[in-house]
Amino acid sequence: MCIYPKTREASALVACMFAMLCATDVVNAALSITVGNIDLQPNQSGQTVSFFVNNTDASTDVGVGSFRIQVVDGEDTTTAPTITSVDAITGTPFDGMNTGELGMATGVRRWESSLTAFPSAVPFLNGDLIATVTFDTTGFFFGDGPFSVSLTSTGPGGPYPTEYRDGSNNPIFPTLTDGQITIVPEPSTSLLLALSMGAAFFRRRR
Repeated sequence: MCIYPKTREASALVACMFAMLCATDVVNAALSITVGNIDLQPNQSGQTVSFFVNNTDASTDVGVGSFRIQVVDGEDTTTAPTITSVDAITGTPFDGMNTGELGMATGVRRWESSLTAFPSAVPFLNGDLIATVTFDTTGFFFGDGPFSVSLTSTGPGGPYPTEYRDGSNNPIFPTLTDGQITIVPEPSTSLLLALSMGAAFFRRRR
């Protein structure tokens, strides 16, 4: 249903908004970020996971970046592993080329890290590191979960996705694919399980 303005002032406002929208170029970048399946050890803090960007173009210049991530619904009361830090500088294209990281934890399971490139836009190449996220699975064990991890829809008040802008402040919309956290058995548990399976196999052979 269309709602048409009833006054000359309203018509002018709509025309102005339309002109501003048309004046903003949208960069259809070939960037994509995939969370995939994140295997974490049970009942352990300080587990770091690296996130990389795929780029089907040779390079994409980025002026502003907002890396946003949350576990499940991001709420403090949710039963799920937590995010303890996000580093979107060290080892990324913004390393040494930024005005400072604005890290904002909006809850123990939701984080936003925003950066502005300085003195100029930085190139995003295929395979570049874009963020290192630290998770804490204290209180969670093998068999718990899986727990969803989202880059496409973070809150509160969202959905707010991970997004970027080029050097002229035009929006860049990367293809984002969410994933999940899986709590895997401790190495000692996996070894015991493998030994047990091996012993059972040889017993059957005999």
